[in-house]
Amino acid sequence: GVAPFLWLLPLPRPMLLLLLASAAVSFLNAQPAHQKSNATLQCSRITSRNNCLEANGGDCAYCIATESCVSEEHNSCPEGCLFEVSSPGLRQEGSRPTCHLKRAPRNVTEYTEAFALRMVKLCGASYCPPDDIQRWTCRGGKCIDGFKSEFLAMDEVYTTLVFAGLDFDEGAQQKGKDPARVVIVFRGTVEVDYMNWVADMDILKTAPFEDKDIQVHRGFYLAYLQLRERLMKYLEGVPKVDLVVTGHSLGASMASICAFDIVTQPDRMGFKSVSTITYGEPRTGNLAFHKAYSRLIPNSWRVTHYKDVIPKVPFQTFGFYHTAREIWYSSRDYKSDDYQVCDGSGEDPKCQNSLWFATSVQDHLYYIGVYLGTGGGIDPVAAAAAAGGGSAGRPSAIADRGQEHLARATEL
Repeated sequence: GVAPFLWLLPLPRPMLLLLLASAAVSFLNAQPAHQKSNATLQCSRITSRNNCLEANGGDCAYCIATESCVSEEHNSCPEGCLFEVSSPGLRQEGSRPTCHLKRAPRNVTEYTEAFALRMVKLCGASYCPPDDIQRWTCRGGKCIDGFKSEFLAMDEVYTTLVFAGLDFDEGAQQKGKDPARVVIVFRGTVEVDYMNWVADMDILKTAPFEDKDIQVHRGFYLAYLQLRERLMKYLEGVPKVDLVVTGHSLGASMASICAFDIVTQPDRMGFKSVSTITYGEPRTGNLAFHKAYSRLIPNSWRVTHYKDVIPKVPFQTFGFYHTAREIWYSSRDYKSDDYQVCDGSGEDPKCQNSLWFATSVQDHLYYIGVYLGTGGGIDPVAAAAAAGGGSAGRPSAIADRGQEHLARATEL
């Protein structure tokens, strides 16, 4: 035991003390490194996100880029993608979307507002009474010319609805030509209090596709699943032209899941192409979903409006990451062509993520100047203006419900 140190005995006392002190410092410095290495190993063994953030007295953190538990101090997680708070609130720092993984845009066509406006009107039509959708007699200009409504399905548990049909270019239907596209439209929730919907949103994910690394929000997927069988049966008999899937709010997430479901089937079910355009979409899946979605559905647009609260949830810290490519309308009042085409990351810090702590439900109810919400699809503001304050022009009861909906759309 002492033999290795016998060479120190002939040394003068001051030098001996100096060498011993230096050895002690080296020994003490080595201990934290060993402990940190041990902490890194312990963190890497944790597979549950919640256990990760509650383990080792705060030594572990969750990296959404790798969806793994890592040491808070020693890791290779990309900057901004490391989260330490288990359950932050909407206005707390831990909820901020700091993970921005730069990716080149993959869209094969340009965003055109004329097409976006046509699709958002179809989303508005989804809030009309089901009989009006089937007869294509919606009020408020939502039942656009050139569209033939052919299919509708509803689910009472999730209060969701999907309709689909053929969209013809001008004059094509009269000339007996094929439709330009088949369009699937998913309605959002008819929940009046969106802030409660945001607060009560669960964060559980499911892996329903062949690649089990790809995960989507379990509730969104289950809502889609209630309508899937009926929708797929309809799609078997439609012309195999281009397919567009669209939706608003919860319906936007269902649209993204539906489109991904179709492109992962053999030959895209025969469709020439599959594209999406959604409005006010929450984060639908994880980073693996984002990557696969960008690869398989390169022509996708995710439209956001000013301070809309819904695209802000579920938070990144829960392991969710937006799909690309975002189009951000950065002011409340709609102005033609006043939008920003964001980068290919899905989480562009210069787009809606730049207004993180500013949240609005009102901005969720209007996209490209079109009202999307309860009240039969009738814009309550326009209805009130048409009424002129007089009893003779009083808005209908269905528009009154829309007015109540809008009244609750307070900005925080």
